[in-house]
This record gives sequence, C-alpha cells and structure tokens, in this order.
Amino acid sequence: MTRGALADIVEESRPVAERFVAAGHKIYLVGGIVRDLLVGRDLSGDLDLDLTTDATPEQTKAAIEGLADVLWLQGERFGTIGARINGRSYEITTHRSESYDPTSRKPVVQFSTAVEHDLSRRDFTVNAMAIELPSQTLVDPFGGRADLDAQVLRTPLGPEISFTDDPLRMLRAARFMAGYGLSPDPQLEAAMAALGNRIGIVAVERLAVELDKLLELPTPSPGLMLLQRTGLVALLLPEVASGQLAQRARAVDALPQDIDLRLAGLFFGVDPADVAMRLKALRYGNHRQRNVVAILNAAGLVASGQVATDASFRRWYRQAGPHHQPALVLAATLAPESQPYVAAVNETATALAAELDDLGPPLTGEQVMAALNVEPGPAVGQAMVFLQDLRDTDGPQSVEAATAKLQAWWAGRSSA
Repeated sequence: MTRGALADIVEESRPVAERFVAAGHKIYLVGGIVRDLLVGRDLSGDLDLDLTTDATPEQTKAAIEGLADVLWLQGERFGTIGARINGRSYEITTHRSESYDPTSRKPVVQFSTAVEHDLSRRDFTVNAMAIELPSQTLVDPFGGRADLDAQVLRTPLGPEISFTDDPLRMLRAARFMAGYGLSPDPQLEAAMAALGNRIGIVAVERLAVELDKLLELPTPSPGLMLLQRTGLVALLLPEVASGQLAQRARAVDALPQDIDLRLAGLFFGVDPADVAMRLKALRYGNHRQRNVVAILNAAGLVASGQVATDASFRRWYRQAGPHHQPALVLAATLAPESQPYVAAVNETATALAAELDDLGPPLTGEQVMAALNVEPGPAVGQAMVFLQDLRDTDGPQSVEAATAKLQAWWAGRSSA
C-alpha cells in the first residue's frame, strides 16, 4: 500500500472521521480508491472520496453539520449524503444490503449496521475492501487483497448471484480484468457465459459507457477476448463477433487511446452502414456515429488503394476532413498490407501541402450566377458540383481560369 498517499487522505479526512467517531459511529474509506492504494496507483488530482458508515443519513447530516460547505441530498433516500468539505467532495453512504427483482437492475435498498454486509454487495473482491478511519485498519472480508496479489478477478458472493443481480457487472469484469492485469476466476467466466443474455435488461446507454471505459484502457484486448469467449461480444457487437476478433483486438491495443478511433478499429472491415446502425442501437450520439463512420470510410479507401492520384487524394482529404490522420493510423494498424498505400498518401500530402487549406470550389455561388447570368436554383448547384470536380482534378484555379472553364462547360451543356 502507498502509505504516504493513504496518510495524506487520512489526514485530510480526519475532521470528518472524528465527527463520526465522537458521535459513536464507524466510518470507512471504500471503493476504488482502496484498491488503487493497494496497487500503488497515482492518486493525484481532485478525487472524490467515497465513505461508508453505520450512521443513518439523518445522523450523517448531523455529524457534518457546520463542517460541510455544501450538501447534496439527491441520493439521501438511497443512503448517500454528498458534501463538499475544505474543497474536497465526499459521498458518505450508510451501509447497505440490497435485493434485486430478476427483471431489473434497480435494487431494493435496506440499511445495515455492518460494513461486511455493505462490502458483500460490491461487484468484485478487489472492490470489496474498506479502510477504517482514522485508524487505517484494512477491512477485507472477501480476500480482495490476496486476489490483487494473485491477480485473480472474483466476486464476493457467487458470480451467479452477482451477475443475476446486476448483469452490467459482466462488462465491468472485462474492464477490471484488462485494467488491472487480472485473470478471471473459472467460476466467474462460466457464469458470464451462462448468464450473458441477462444484459438485455441493462439500458443500452449503460452498455455503451462500459464499452467506452474498456476501450479507454491502455490494453483493452484481454477484456475484449473475455467478452468473446463468454459470448457477450455476439450480444453486444454481433458485427465483430468472429474469428478475426483476436487479431483485431490486439491491433486496437496499438491504436491511440481515442474512443472514436478504437471503435472504428473494432468495426474495421464491417460495412459502415451496418456500423452506423449498431452505434445508433447503442444510443451513441450523432457526433460519435459520424466520427466513427467517417474514419472507417476514409481508412477503407486508403487500405484498398483508392487514393492513388492527386485528384483522388484531394477528394479523399476533403471528404475525410479532420479524420484523415486517424484514418491513416487505422489503415496502417488494422491492414498492415496497406502500408505502401499509406506511405503514398503521406507523400502526396507533403507534395500538395500548400493547397490543402482550401480545397473548395474556386468560385462562390454569387460568382457562378454572374458568370452564367442565372438566378438562384438547381443550375447553380450543378455548376458548383462541376467546379468542385474541377478543383479536385486539376488543382488550384484562378478566378479567371475557373470562370472560363465554367462558361465553356455551361455552353456545351446548353447546346447538348
């Protein structure tokens, strides 16, 4: 354990802890911060502190009266009082035990006086530890510290119970496995395979959030392969559930930790129209849908050798917009055989660098109407298409040259 980091947290939270102890209550630091203290992770920054106590919400409010600058009571009926104390945010929650309706992830909450009851409802043993304050005594009834040392992912209660209660924990299992270098307990993996269909009761937005958190990790592939082995990928992302996932997942590890780019990596080789439908089904926002599809489209053109001329490059660069560089990274990583194409595109980009800031048509709509003596209407739109193609094909055009070519095109079109 990082004793210095723990000592700093204990000292900072001492005024809170002393209030509870003086009132006859116990209070514990709980949650991911305990796990991260044990593995020595960097805890710098504005961390929120999660505390659990045998005090009721009313007793908690009384204990911190006059100490908290701000109180948040939105979670009070679930036992949680939020507070801002000396610039630090705290969530102080009464020990809870929970029961679940099999058709819902929403638990029926009951308060408890035993921290062990509270820890038993946590998702994994590595998250089911607490540190009593201010004594710094570790409370570890389910062997979370030993599991961290042995690099094993287990649930406090049987995994069938844990995953039946909250199926989202199966996706969290993939994230914690990948994020902390853990190996799933065989019973945990078997339960995921048996209960995977239960993710159907989870809001798709929550599934997407968990997928994002997995993809943000430095090396998400172990978690992705756990989802593959247990059949959850086929339920969550059926378009990528194939024998190619192992290779694709390792390639995703090599991509920058950008969710749009890594989602594109997972879907590489899938029809972008199908990708758009899947992302929409997962309730991703329009911005993410557009980004992922744009990266895939642009990368696909490079990987298939279709950006081989100055004209095709200009068209590709203009259509890819801000996604041209991610697309090149994706093509090079997911389709190594396209390396010569990627190199050629980079060479063309260097050669044409002076003109890439403005790849639009050389005339404005007003200039088109003046040159052709036409009113606003379809003819102007058709002329702009011609001019854009002229710019893509022949490169930069002066106003005079573009006007002359436009008038010649119009005259030929009118006489046809």
